[in-house]
Amino acid sequence: MEIKSKYVKSHNTTLYNGKITVIAEQYAPVTFGKYNAVGSNCTFISTNHDVNYPCLQYTMYRRMWNDSHPGVKLNTENHNKKTMEIQSACWFGEGVFVCPGVKIGNGCVIGAHTVVTKNVSPYSVIVGNPGREIKKRFSSSMIDFLESDEGRWFDWPTDKIKRNKTFFYTDLSEVTVEQLRLIIIY
Repeated sequence: MEIKSKYVKSHNTTLYNGKITVIAEQYAPVTFGKYNAVGSNCTFISTNHDVNYPCLQYTMYRRMWNDSHPGVKLNTENHNKKTMEIQSACWFGEGVFVCPGVKIGNGCVIGAHTVVTKNVSPYSVIVGNPGREIKKRFSSSMIDFLESDEGRWFDWPTDKIKRNKTFFYTDLSEVTVEQLRLIIIY
């Protein structure tokens, strides 16, 4: 993984496969939750060029005046798009590009070569350019459960995860929330 900024927070349970580019700044940090899987050649950029100035090339400002671009220097809203948050248990196919200021909810699947331009609700499947939701992974009642304190398995302690092997081998499209609650060992 190539990280071009110290303003990236990534939980050690998130796995990266191949080259990943993450660009962030102090006023536009990037955060990855737990148990994400990120395919190769994915790019996460939380900043943007401020197009309100004559030159968009940041290097010119450094070379000509040994200074930063005004958008960077002044921390303009056009440059810093605020926090990018990747919540937990998401899967990113190869070559995904996530645009500045986006929040991706828990349990999302982002298909290969998708360009994510806006926030993504939990357990959505997103594909295309620009990315669009094609379906939810589970029923609304199952998503509500998985978003609850009880169902947020990625927040469980490791020992609870280990003793719940049956939970992780259960096809959630074939059980009800009530059946799933009976499977979980607390």
